[in-house]
Amino acid sequence: MFIAGSSSHMNEYIEKYNIKNIIIKGESVIVNKILNDKNFRVTSIMYKSSIFKLKEYRKSFRRLHNNFIMICRFDLAKNIMFAVKSFSIFIKSNPNHKLYIVGDGVYQKTEIINFINNFKLHNNIILMGWLPHNYLFSFIKDNIDYNISTSITEGIQGTILETMICGIPTICSNIMGNRKIILNNINGLSFELYKYDDCINNYDSTKAQLEIMKHMDKNIQNFINVLNLTVNNEILYKRLSEGCIEFINKNKSDIENINYNKIFESII
Repeated sequence: MFIAGSSSHMNEYIEKYNIKNIIIKGESVIVNKILNDKNFRVTSIMYKSSIFKLKEYRKSFRRLHNNFIMICRFDLAKNIMFAVKSFSIFIKSNPNHKLYIVGDGVYQKTEIINFINNFKLHNNIILMGWLPHNYLFSFIKDNIDYNISTSITEGIQGTILETMICGIPTICSNIMGNRKIILNNINGLSFELYKYDDCINNYDSTKAQLEIMKHMDKNIQNFINVLNLTVNNEILYKRLSEGCIEFINKNKSDIENINYNKIFESII
């Protein structure tokens, strides 16, 4: 059996239930081949944020730790190299800030590792691989100020909702999926991807992403300008954090509660 679905945080469930022959949705070429083969049964699993229980809100507002996090697979759409290059410029003026990248994959991974090594960024940009969900939750709640999403295309990101549940605001690209949940300067901060709307309206998904990436220098400056707003700004952080919890409270009835144990037990 093959399972096609988001790779975010599925690893621990795959390992726990010893599921074999996993195909991740991001591997589109392989999935398309399997979908066209009637001998395979493919189950699509969408990751839901309710695995972070709503009762786990962080009630108190602590001082800033100067830590950011990205949680995603290494994929063209996630635009990780863009975030790494932007952060390398940002820390020249803010050397105590750190970016933790949680996730793994093949796309640009070697390039990202080489970039970190060549510019000696190990103390500021930390690749953590995939983490067990409970540990990740504790790490975010206790150490992280802002979640970062520099994606070029997305639906509704589970990781944005998860971090909002923790009271952690997101700094994100102003793409269509993010516009639905991030209200700029209310429950998060957004930056413009140059010519994003034109590209999305005029090209197919992959070509649109590549066209947007051609304007990386402009977009890097837009992103850094927003990062600079957060430096030592506890008033902004407190307001955005409160906005996150207010947003989740208003919308928690729409956050589906999926029992992953039963899903995996039913398909093994």
